[in-house]
Amino acid sequence: MGINKKNYGVLRATKLVALFFYLYSKQNLIIMKVILKTELLKDGVTYDKGCVMDVSKENAEVWIAKGWASKEEKGKKETKELKQDKETK
Repeated sequence: MGINKKNYGVLRATKLVALFFYLYSKQNLIIMKVILKTELLKDGVTYDKGCVMDVSKENAEVWIAKGWASKEEKGKKETKELKQDKETK
């Protein structure tokens, strides 16, 4: 009734995959780009107003709520249709 070698390998692999996904879910992996509205000192480095920074989503939401930063807007990609519209106008 014990665990044989074949089952032990599968059991170990299953535990490793579960551990990986557990650790992955605990990380702050979602990064947002924000534009600073004020001068900021972070980790001994001074960032000027207007500087673009990468911060975790949780921190970015707090910074935006406090008025320290704003969300960076993504520009539109220029496509063939957009170029043709500009030329015709």
